Amino acid sequence: MASLFEIDLGDEVSSIESSLALMPKKLDSAVQRAQRKLARWLAYHSARETGQVLELKASVIRRRFRSYHNSGSKTAKVWLGLDKIQLHHFKKMTYSNGKVFVPGLDQSFDNAFISKSIGQSKRDGKNRAWVRDESTESGLKAAEADISTEALQSLERWEKRANTRFNELLRQEVDYEFSKN
Repeated sequence: MASLFEIDLGDEVSSIESSLALMPKKLDSAVQRAQRKLARWLAYHSARETGQVLELKASVIRRRFRSYHNSGSKTAKVWLGLDKIQLHHFKKMTYSNGKVFVPGLDQSFDNAFISKSIGQSKRDGKNRAWVRDESTESGLKAAEADISTEALQSLERWEKRANTRFNELLRQEVDYEFSKN
């Protein structure tokens, strides 16, 4: 004796088909969020490491590392401000024998001095470091240091970890996207 069973899977199949149709959109939004988070992660950790290595104030270095995301081209970028930075932004500086020494840079600046009155802001009360420069009208210019080498090295170190971090973020975002109804 034979029997025939008929099962109607039309509703289940159409449900799966509609889920699969939404999958590219869900994956796309998960990738975009993961890229945005990766760029912020890279900027934050690179800035933090650079600030620690150079003994810079966090607020100063944080302004020089910014993350951007372009959803149209699906890219994330980290902008790095590499202009010279005035010495008063460093946590420490000392004066000795006609030189200003900055421990974070492990560098001294010849023909420089620290002034308690010239250029001091009443608002922040910071002492400024100056270098004698005959090419300027006042004969002085603010002492500045180049931080580009240290900043780029820090960014490169964190960039090596970026693929692993992106995979973690993407997995989290895909899980989140498919957990939504």
